[in-house]
Amino acid sequence: MINNKFLAILACAFLGLSMVATADDQTERKWYLAPALGYIASDSGRAADDGFNTQLGIGRLINDKWNLELNAIHSAMDFTNTSGEYDQGGIELDGLYFFSRERRWNPYGLLGIGTMDTEVPGKSAANLLASAGGGVMHTLNERGIALRVDARYRYDDDNSSRAGQSSFADWVFNVGLAIPFGGKTQAAAVPVGDSDGDGVNDADDRCADTPAGTPVDGTGCMVDADHDGVTDSKDRCPKTPAARKVNAQGCEIDSDRDGVVDDLDRCPGTPAGMKVSALGCEMDSDADGIVDSKDQCAGSRAGDKVDPNGCLSAMDQSVPPGLTFSVTGETFTLRGVTFEYDSALLTRASSTVLTGIAATLRDRPELRIEISGHTDNRGTEPYNTALSQQRAEAVRAFLVKNGVAEANVEAKGYGPTRPIADNGSKEGQAQNRRVELRVLGK
Repeated sequence: MINNKFLAILACAFLGLSMVATADDQTERKWYLAPALGYIASDSGRAADDGFNTQLGIGRLINDKWNLELNAIHSAMDFTNTSGEYDQGGIELDGLYFFSRERRWNPYGLLGIGTMDTEVPGKSAANLLASAGGGVMHTLNERGIALRVDARYRYDDDNSSRAGQSSFADWVFNVGLAIPFGGKTQAAAVPVGDSDGDGVNDADDRCADTPAGTPVDGTGCMVDADHDGVTDSKDRCPKTPAARKVNAQGCEIDSDRDGVVDDLDRCPGTPAGMKVSALGCEMDSDADGIVDSKDQCAGSRAGDKVDPNGCLSAMDQSVPPGLTFSVTGETFTLRGVTFEYDSALLTRASSTVLTGIAATLRDRPELRIEISGHTDNRGTEPYNTALSQQRAEAVRAFLVKNGVAEANVEAKGYGPTRPIADNGSKEGQAQNRRVELRVLGK
């Protein structure tokens, strides 16, 4: 006989859990009948043929994920080699967990526990029953009647039916219905006439061919969370600011490929590979108004009058007014004397400046001068000192080649040790990268 105490516990558990509902739920079809027919693949230890299973249950929707069912079960399996059969009757409390209720076919997992009364010729016993498995439910009509198919692994703690066996484990495959009763159709049921299975009724669906499984909004159209015109399923840049120009992948467009998107780029035609500012415009490191890619005299200072090549104009290339070449220690910067990047190779524009300086010095053969090279503080001091020495010697070599007495010209590299401006800014660094001429005496 079925254990009456255990049966009472199952019934109380079912009734208690099924009452977990709000007042607003009371008019909905939360209750349903669950008849089913099934096939049993019997445990080989039973020495029985496969059999058949019937069950009738009453179910309750607890929330949007869980159903609870109380099922009465009857199973029968004939002995394989002898007359007789397993005649089973029981009751089981099942919990069904739905992974989704918004599709045409809604999958669920299940767990169950109960008791089973098994009769074989000459014996009868009630045993513990436990099940685990899964299935799928498909709503058939507006009333909410659903077709259901499930498979479960059923454990039967039967240690008396067959000598040498302490338990059995059978596979049970059921086909049945869920028939709602009372109130109105549950809100979670899939709308009737939802051709693309997106959870939106065809009558309200503005995008009737949405691919299965794609998130949609209330109109049945694919979601575009950042409103850039590219749906989330195709959007590789899902947080694009509103109203920005985007490509087919939902990412902002950078037409000149300088790393600054078009909507922020004030210089949209920048040549490929150029260093640009945050506004997408080419850099002008020495702030002379000529961008780096066109600047042949990168050492100019802010405010200098420069030509289209970024080099000092003829007026600024002359010796500064007031230079007497008669005061020992008198020093001035050879403005316009510049070098190729990170080298001691004079730029072509430097020739004009140095040619004029050489002419002046040829007219004053009694003067001894020092050409000094200076750098900013970027890089190591030994490296900068060596570079400044090489640059000073390059200027000395040019002057000597252009007629200045070799004995009258010395070259000295001071590296970053004698700054004339703050190295904390690019403008200051540009001023510190210089070549100076100092009068040593007569």
